[in-house]
Amino acid sequence: MTISHTSKEWNDYTERFHKALAATNKKLFTWFTAKLEDGLTGQQCFILKQIADEERMTSSLLAERMEVKPSAITVIIDRLVQNEFVERLNDPRDRRVTILKLTEKGAAALEKASRQFRDALTRLLEVLDEAEIKPFIQSFERIAEEARKLES
Repeated sequence: MTISHTSKEWNDYTERFHKALAATNKKLFTWFTAKLEDGLTGQQCFILKQIADEERMTSSLLAERMEVKPSAITVIIDRLVQNEFVERLNDPRDRRVTILKLTEKGAAALEKASRQFRDALTRLLEVLDEAEIKPFIQSFERIAEEARKLES
């Protein structure tokens, strides 16, 4: 049986999904931020992850990815440099470009935060039994794929 996307039942599903996603996201972010050490914020951890994932990360590329102005990124990067989580390096291929790299301290902090986040997600997913986990992940991956298309 197919449910019409304009039906009350479909609207109920949409509302339930929205509430569950928002509540999970809020609680997970609050819990994760409270667990961070070394004076890091959730936003700074996100930036450390972006830098770690990109071989030639620049402030302008980071600003573009975060959809903020470069001046907003500069303030955050300055603080991460000051606290020795990130370093600015001259690009050997182009002297006009400054590359952002994690320091050992930054890499260690990111690894610890990532481990804590994975542990929290594991704890949440453990409420599903073996028969539920695979279909849930597959369904959520399909939703994530559709969400990526919203950017276009």
